[in-house]
Amino acid sequence: MTNHRQSSRIPIAAALFAILAAVLLFCAHLDQRSIAARTFLLGLSASGLAFPLSLLTAWAIRESTFVGRWLFRACVCLAVIPVYLNVGYQDAAIGKLGWLTSNGNQVLTPLLSGWSAAVWAHATSLLPQFTLLILFSLGSQRTFEEQGLMEASAWQVFYHITLRQLLPLALLSAIWGIVICSREIAVTDLYQIGTMAEQLYLGYALNQPGGTAGNWTADQLAQAGNVGWPISLSIFFALTSVATLAVGMFNRQIQENRDLSTTGAPTQSPTKNNSTPAMAVAVLLLLLLVAIPLFNVVYRVGLAVETTDQGPSLVWQMTNALSAISKTAIDHKDAFYWSSIIALTSSSLLLLSAFGCCWLARQRRGFAMLLILVWVTLCGCSGPAIGITISKCFAASNFWPVIWFYDQTILPAVLANLFFVWPIAVIGAWVVVCRVPKDQLDHAKMENAGALSRAVEFGIRQNARTFFGLWILLGVISFGELSATQMVTPPGIETVPQVTLGKLHAGVDEATAALTILTTGLIVAIAWLGWIITGITSSRHQSVQPLNLLNRQQS
Repeated sequence: MTNHRQSSRIPIAAALFAILAAVLLFCAHLDQRSIAARTFLLGLSASGLAFPLSLLTAWAIRESTFVGRWLFRACVCLAVIPVYLNVGYQDAAIGKLGWLTSNGNQVLTPLLSGWSAAVWAHATSLLPQFTLLILFSLGSQRTFEEQGLMEASAWQVFYHITLRQLLPLALLSAIWGIVICSREIAVTDLYQIGTMAEQLYLGYALNQPGGTAGNWTADQLAQAGNVGWPISLSIFFALTSVATLAVGMFNRQIQENRDLSTTGAPTQSPTKNNSTPAMAVAVLLLLLLVAIPLFNVVYRVGLAVETTDQGPSLVWQMTNALSAISKTAIDHKDAFYWSSIIALTSSSLLLLSAFGCCWLARQRRGFAMLLILVWVTLCGCSGPAIGITISKCFAASNFWPVIWFYDQTILPAVLANLFFVWPIAVIGAWVVVCRVPKDQLDHAKMENAGALSRAVEFGIRQNARTFFGLWILLGVISFGELSATQMVTPPGIETVPQVTLGKLHAGVDEATAALTILTTGLIVAIAWLGWIITGITSSRHQSVQPLNLLNRQQS
């Protein structure tokens, strides 16, 4: 079977999933089709906003300036920050109780809310993820750019050469952004956007003891209480179609880059002709992504009302900021403790299962096809769908150990993390597994080394450092996960995401800003440590293998 026939299976599968989604959408009730429209429109809007910014960010980093290297480090840290913290950065200024909002007469009336606020929060969360995907998919191929700079200006090279290199991967990122936005509930719950995931979560919350409707409209509440199976399956198959298409586009782009690397001229050292515009763009992006959000929460955490001769006024004091941060750390130490335990346990299971599946997929085509099927299936499952399914499975059993595990342990939350984060874990594990040379495995097999011995020696021990860094990064992602674990955390246990979401509903006061600062600091410090341990400390001179799971001939 030729590689062309193998690679054509992915778009065919994506088309079949899309046809199923369209048929089921046609069968769905007319009133519920708006759920599908909101679900995909949110992802398209956020991706469309992050799309041009990710192009600029990737270009500024690839020019390898001093500011660009700091921008790359910022993207590494921002890529693992959960989206609800972006809401905290945003609302600390323009949301309820924000410092800009507080300067007006309507303290509880946000300057930006609803659809526009949700799109911006998701877009700023997607931007660093898009940028890293573009950078590591392109690798270090700069041959044509270096040749173009000999005859044209920096902006001409950017428009005619660099942009054409970045555009396909930016489009791929936009498609992947639909999957990410459709699976989340934090932003949609805060800004009351009735996507499919949010309607599932809202219906679940309303059926819980003490559940409240909040400010949702009667139409959204009615939809939440009666989400039909046709619309649920339609959105599921649509997301699996998008995920399948993303895999196909990723494979094609990586394969084209590998072909260029074998036929093109050797990569030269970057020239400095682009340094001035690239540095200017990098500085603006650092202000947008890092400086302004941090200023918002730092300024908000230190604000206090002080009585003066002219009346009450807002003043910023360092003592207020330190006091709020210290008090928040003490008040919520148990939440940090439980979130860390759940994250470390989830990360261990994620890495073990992802490595095992990727290792088998590299050896056997049947396992490869199964892996890609499971991967796109989980991409189509939103966080609430995973959490509700786990909850129903445990509730259906009358066996007392099962009931005990559900009520008294963190097992349900760990399982929710496992299913929700598994697609990301597979991508990381696949990149590491593909580093093992095929010739090395064949030689070990000729020496009668067993399958388990080869997996341990060449798969794990040879990449122990990288896997350890990946384990830390997966732990950071699991620490901030909210959508799947929100409904299966056992009674008496409160996690950092749950506390943060509850506080954000009331607005960003000094306690919420302090919690945002503490969580951000912890995530950034641990994520950067994990990134350094993996050995990937630069955006240049890296190569990524295609997720060509249907082709057994891996390099």
